[in-house]
Amino acid sequence: MLFERVKLARAAIVNLTNQGYRAHRLAGGGKRALVLRRGSRIGDVPMTKELRTAEQLSDMIVSSLGVNEIEIQIRQDHAYGWQPTVVASPGDLIGYQRRVEQIANRLRLTFALRQ
Repeated sequence: MLFERVKLARAAIVNLTNQGYRAHRLAGGGKRALVLRRGSRIGDVPMTKELRTAEQLSDMIVSSLGVNEIEIQIRQDHAYGWQPTVVASPGDLIGYQRRVEQIANRLRLTFALRQ
């Protein structure tokens, strides 16, 4: 993998990869801090997520899909926090699973699974 390193002002170094989001900036005290796409450092503002039950998360996904004949189970996942699984659907199960995972990726930014 070829990395192109670009030196920016204020002692920031950016790795331009095919993903385009890895960047580090020297924080206070000379520590490196991960920089998000929008330029804010992780750790500046605590990111709290709203807690939701598995049933509430499932209902949010179903309402986003706009299909009432679908059944989704939510399970706890150590990597993502929670993971949806399509149990029953009116059509292509794999197609619905892909769409449900896209919706879940957006919802994970705001909501965490209540245990």
